[in-house]
Amino acid sequence: MIIKQIFNNNIVSTLDDKNQELLILGRGIGFQF
Repeated sequence: MIIKQIFNNNIVSTLDDKNQELLILGRGIGFQF
């Protein structure tokens, strides 16, 4: 994965190999779009 942006409170927006956005919260909870 490539880390796109790092927000406050450890919220990280990543881009996976299939070009789908994955939002990872600080506690490891992920939302895939």
